[in-house]
Amino acid sequence: MVRVTYTSASATATTLVVATPLAGTYGGTVNLQAALTSGGSPLAGKSVTFSLDGFSRGNAVTNASGIATLSGVTLTTGLSNTLLPVGNYVVSASFAGDNTYAFSNDTDTQAVNPLGITVTADAKSKVYGSNDPVLTYTYNPALIGADVFSGGLVRSVGENVGTYTINRGTLALSPNYVINYVGANLSITPLPITVMADNKAILSTNIKELNQLSKVLVKNRAALDETLTAAPVALNNLFLAYNESSGTLDTRANTGESAAKLSSTPSVVLCALVPDACGQLSSVVKLLGLQRTGALTQGTTSSVTEVEPIDRTLGGLVKGDR
Repeated sequence: MVRVTYTSASATATTLVVATPLAGTYGGTVNLQAALTSGGSPLAGKSVTFSLDGFSRGNAVTNASGIATLSGVTLTTGLSNTLLPVGNYVVSASFAGDNTYAFSNDTDTQAVNPLGITVTADAKSKVYGSNDPVLTYTYNPALIGADVFSGGLVRSVGENVGTYTINRGTLALSPNYVINYVGANLSITPLPITVMADNKAILSTNIKELNQLSKVLVKNRAALDETLTAAPVALNNLFLAYNESSGTLDTRANTGESAAKLSSTPSVVLCALVPDACGQLSSVVKLLGLQRTGALTQGTTSSVTEVEPIDRTLGGLVKGDR
């Protein structure tokens, strides 16, 4: 600190003292202050000029206490206002004097400290055997100007299932910053495995049964074809015979048709006219060589159908006794 007091023969001596400024932070601002007195008494209304690192930063007028304060001075230097890096710099203040009071000045030191940056790692996870995810982070506050990080985070060594610490590693900034690092973890989770039992035996059994079913279908192809052909006619006959009012299946009373059939197939007429006695007349029908006809077919005449034993296996499609 250098304090200079100049007194002319016709001027009153003054004393200017720079208040030691508080330490500033990189990229921040500070307040510069100086006290002007004469004979121990404060001088008000006097202009004081401040400079930082050899460059003028402005003027401030003393108050009633003789204090001149220049607020919000950015920590830059030079004509281009380049940021002052971390370090110590000269602050000076000067009073030019006037007709009454003599010139005086003073200097002190302005400290610039690093800007604190909090870096917080992001928690990560991966499945066993897979590649590591990119290790990322957030930070606060923002960096100044074009400043950027260098390096990156690293994690603890290991590839088995478990938890691994994510460390700061080589992540760094210039000396104008100080990093406060908040770590996180990377978790390795088990790899899911799906185990399927061998189903060869089941598949073999199914193929054999399918082969048997195919043979039955081929064997009964003609019967199936006949069923599919006659089924629409049979369903139509059933629909026409249904009596909705009584909920019964009734026969048609067509005497013209009955007369024609009486000469060709008398068994049909007998069973149609006396259905309750058809069972008792069966011996007579057999004795006369007559047979009861089956359902109407697609043609215009009825056919005599022999009643065959019922096949409860449906031709071998299902298990059971024939």
